[in-house]
Amino acid sequence: MAFAFLLVAGVVVVVNEHVELLPDPRRLEASEFLAVMLGGAVATLLGILDDALQLRARWQLLTQLAVALVPVAAGVTVTYLN
Repeated sequence: MAFAFLLVAGVVVVVNEHVELLPDPRRLEASEFLAVMLGGAVATLLGILDDALQLRARWQLLTQLAVALVPVAAGVTVTYLN
């Protein structure tokens, strides 16, 4: 389900670039969008691995911190909360 969301979100963003179906005043750069989507995919994989292997909490936390650093390293910042 998460991969379907990531796929649809990616398609919507690409289509919206050309057709502008949805107003998007706060655009992400391509590298920032890729970093957010990649982080979501890795977080999903972590959840799958945890379900299959019953990972210890410390490994889950370390992986989640590493996943969170991907968008941060790409320069993604939160400047607006609705």
